[in-house]
Formats: sequence, C-alpha cells, structure tokens
Amino acid sequence: MIELDKLFWQPDLTATPRAQWAAIQRELAAQESWIMDGDLGPYDILDVRLQAADTIVFLDFSPARCAWRAVRRSRERADFW
Repeated sequence: MIELDKLFWQPDLTATPRAQWAAIQRELAAQESWIMDGDLGPYDILDVRLQAADTIVFLDFSPARCAWRAVRRSRERADFW
C-alpha cells in the first residue's frame, strides 16, 4: 500500500507542486483497483480522484472527534503541528 501523504509531502515538509501532484494521482488512479483517502485541504486536487472513482465513501465525523484524533496523533508526529 502506498501512503499518499508520504508521496505528497517532501522530506522538508514542503508540498509537491500542484501539477506534479495531479500527475501522481492520475498515474495511481489508472491502475485496475485503488483506494485513496484523506484531505490535503488547500493542496488537494479532488477532481482527479472523483473522475476516476466508481465508488466514494464519505465519513462525516464531528469536528470534536477530528480534533481529538489530531491531538492524539500529534504525540506520535510532532511535525504534524
């Protein structure tokens, strides 16, 4: 399994350029089967995935739950903040 966040964020935590990121997603979505998750906020290029998808699962968690998980995760990844 390929983790998209590890493809997107460069070692110095700079974002992959938008055109390059779209090309990476197109290449991954061209495979016979794939699952991509996550939201990169302003960096996200959702239309690439939506055009290639045959099924979309939307998880509607509360902001409190998301905040709790982010805080919990931050103990493992100080660079998250």
